[in-house]
Amino acid sequence: MFNKALILLFSLSYGISINAQSIDLRFVVADNNDCNNNNSCYTIQVKGVNGADYLGTSSILFEYNANVIEFDGNQNGVNTGSFTPLNFDSLAVQQHCLMSNVSPFFDDISPYSQIHFDGTVQGLFLMTLNLTVATNNDVVFACPNIENIWTDVATICFETINAAGSPGLQFIGSDNGATSFNDDTHNPDLIYDNGTFTGFLESVDESCQQQGIELNLKAAIQGALLNSNSNLMRDDLRVKNLIPLTEPFTALDNFMHVGSGGGETISNSLLSVTGNNAIVDWVFIEIINGNNVLATKSALLTRNHQVISNTGETILNFENVPPGNYFVAIKHRNHFACMTANTITFNGNVNFLDFTDLNTNLWGNNGSVIIDGSFQALWTGNTNNDDQIIFQGANNDVGSIFFEVLLDPDNDESSTNFIRNAYSTNDLNLDGNVIYQGIGNDLNAIFFNVLSHPDNTQFQSNYIIVQQLP
Repeated sequence: MFNKALILLFSLSYGISINAQSIDLRFVVADNNDCNNNNSCYTIQVKGVNGADYLGTSSILFEYNANVIEFDGNQNGVNTGSFTPLNFDSLAVQQHCLMSNVSPFFDDISPYSQIHFDGTVQGLFLMTLNLTVATNNDVVFACPNIENIWTDVATICFETINAAGSPGLQFIGSDNGATSFNDDTHNPDLIYDNGTFTGFLESVDESCQQQGIELNLKAAIQGALLNSNSNLMRDDLRVKNLIPLTEPFTALDNFMHVGSGGGETISNSLLSVTGNNAIVDWVFIEIINGNNVLATKSALLTRNHQVISNTGETILNFENVPPGNYFVAIKHRNHFACMTANTITFNGNVNFLDFTDLNTNLWGNNGSVIIDGSFQALWTGNTNNDDQIIFQGANNDVGSIFFEVLLDPDNDESSTNFIRNAYSTNDLNLDGNVIYQGIGNDLNAIFFNVLSHPDNTQFQSNYIIVQQLP
């Protein structure tokens, strides 16, 4: 039975907070929110702040308006609603979080047991995350890393009773009460502070109206087309197991996630796909209203130019973006971005946008490179991740290639023709190698783009290509 004694027990068992590191919590409307069938679904997300990185055994308690939404059940069975773990659970473990990745002495199992939850008392819901193997001597089994990344914990679906009312979702325990977070060492003196807790008060009707917009997107990046024998992009990064399982943009300058974007992860099974649908690399999508970015999403690009979600879906959903007229931009970590010249009307249907189509008008002049006169792609050559491609002169993009090669720890002889194998912004042809000098070098991509750019009518090697964004 869910009672005050149980809440007090959880409060006492997690110690007293003495750590400036903290955990933020929030509710977001779930991707599977089903307004047409009287279901209201919300996902709980957690984020570490000030160095908080891994969760130990922890509890989350929240209240809701039982006159608006209803749930009845626990981990032993659910009568009304549903509970779906997304992380921190033995039934929902990501491939990169398996304990066997840390030690060969463990099987392919989660470092957490099944999430325990109790929603049998109307208006209250308690869930407990159970880390089975604490960090010891810097050997970390806890996963995923939540530092500065909004990470899904679980989705709870309620039966809707009054769609006009507010669900009144509010976390309880803002002062380290029933909602408490241990770090992964399970040291009672190192309990995390409770940070910012964000509830959800919009009515069910309002959240349904703002459930999001959907986009089917195609694009191409020039680097992966170099030395390709067809219009298909090369997937060398995938073949060499260099594509990271977590999106790379959060760690890069000039990429700012907005809304629910950021921290997207993929499974090894998605990277095991071969052929035309094989993954080429991560891309970054923006939905823009005037001068304001409303939402972002890290997605993946396949060899046949299709942009897919981190779960492999061809339809990208931008949660909580209402219908309207928006610009769409696509970015890559070492290519120039492209943006639509005109707004696209999102009215509840799936919109199709093909950045490779020569008839798709882009912002600015020569915002893309034309491939064999038949389709367009993002310009490669932007190693500095700014808005210019420079071969010769100040702030050129060549220097970073030179120094990455020269300063590689394995380049004992400081050779300029050393080949560095890495997932790097200096790998402009996306072959998994950073090469300054020799066959397959990355300088040629910059040199020939600068020399052959349509606006470089004098064929000057110090011409500067400028990214075409407002």
